[in-house]
Amino acid sequence: MKTNRLLSRIIIYCVGIAFIAIGVSLAIRSDLGISPNSAVPYAMTLVTGMDIFYTNTIFSLALIAMEFVILRKDAPWTTLLQIICVLLFSALLGISNNLFAFIVPANYFMQILLCLGGAVFIALGIYLYVVASLISMPAEGIVQAIDKKSRLNFSTIKVILDCTYVLIAAVVCLVFTGELKSVREGTIILAVSVGPIIKCFSLLFDRFFIRLGFKEKK
Repeated sequence: MKTNRLLSRIIIYCVGIAFIAIGVSLAIRSDLGISPNSAVPYAMTLVTGMDIFYTNTIFSLALIAMEFVILRKDAPWTTLLQIICVLLFSALLGISNNLFAFIVPANYFMQILLCLGGAVFIALGIYLYVVASLISMPAEGIVQAIDKKSRLNFSTIKVILDCTYVLIAAVVCLVFTGELKSVREGTIILAVSVGPIIKCFSLLFDRFFIRLGFKEKK
C-alpha cells in the first residue's frame, strides 16, 4: 500500500513538473517576458544561444550550491535529491520549448492569451507539485535555506529573490542585447496571476486529494 502511495506521489510530482515546463514554454512563446524564477536562465539563453535545458540546469545547480553555502553543516543530504528535480524539469522544459517552437503569435492579443495560458499551466503544475510533497525545487529550496538562517519570513525572502532574479535578467539582457526580452509585462502578469490561479485549483481539487489521502483537511 505504501509503495502504491509513493508511486502515485511520484506520478503526480512528474505531471506537475511537466505542466510547469509547458507553462514556462508558452510564456516564452508569448515573447512578453517570463516568470521570475525562469528569467535568469532565459536571459542566459538569449545571450549565449545555449538551449534552455543547459542554462536552466546551470542556474538551478548554482542555487543548490548556494543552499549548501548558506546551511553548511546543517544542510540535509536530501538537498542533493534536488539535482534529480533539476534534470527532470530542465529536460521537460527543453522538450516543451522545442515542441512549441512553431507557435508564433500573430498579434498582441494572442501574446497575452499565450502568457495567460502559461500562467494556468504553471499554476496547475505548482499545485500538483505541492500536493505530491516530495523533492523541493531549487527555487523553493534556496528560500527555505535563507529562512532557516535569517529572521526574515518565507514570503518576504521569496519576494526579494524574485525581484533579484528579474533585476539580474533585465541587466543581462540590456547589456548584451539592448532589449528587455526576458523581463516585460508578461513577467508582471505571471507574478500576480499564478498565486490566485493556484487558489482556484485548490478550491476545485482539494476535496479530491483529501479523499485520496494526499492532503490533510484544514
